[in-house]
Amino acid sequence: MKKVIAILILFIGIMTNAQEKRTVTSTGSAVIKRETTHYRIKATLNMDQAYYSDPQCKSLEEFKEKYFNALRENSFDPKAFEESKMEFLTLGYQKEGTILKFETTSKEMAEILMSVRMNGITLQYQFKSVLSPEKRNELRTKALADARANAEQLCEISGGTLGAITNISESAPRPELWSSYYDSYEELLTLSVSFQLN
Repeated sequence: MKKVIAILILFIGIMTNAQEKRTVTSTGSAVIKRETTHYRIKATLNMDQAYYSDPQCKSLEEFKEKYFNALRENSFDPKAFEESKMEFLTLGYQKEGTILKFETTSKEMAEILMSVRMNGITLQYQFKSVLSPEKRNELRTKALADARANAEQLCEISGGTLGAITNISESAPRPELWSSYYDSYEELLTLSVSFQLN
């Protein structure tokens, strides 16, 4: 019984000590300068739309050939496409169709493909960016300095002084995933940092 009481007193002492420790939490961020390295264009050929806009096209093969001829006239080789019929089937259209995908590291090639438009064809632009481990660590250093400066301002307001870091977490986009929105906006790497407040 004495052992249980001693453990209980020790636990209460630890909890009381833990409750007395004050912390301050702040966020810091650094702007990510993206370098787009990969482009992907998805061309969805949809016979539902082609039926109304071009009734002379009686089959998907005719429709594809008409599109391919337009691409060849713009110096694009249709053999570069990867076809994904299953992806088209998941869209639930009534008539037949397909999705053609093209990946490139050339912005110019992506622009050529995006500029060839026809009724019944929907084009979707996607991109990937690069964020090297070295660049990521450089951004973390900037974000940590920003978080520390913000925490110091909070300490001035609260009348304390900044101590050691007790917790840190990161929030950043994942450049290895394909994004499907235009890439001219700003992205941030953000750190949430907790410091001891003395």
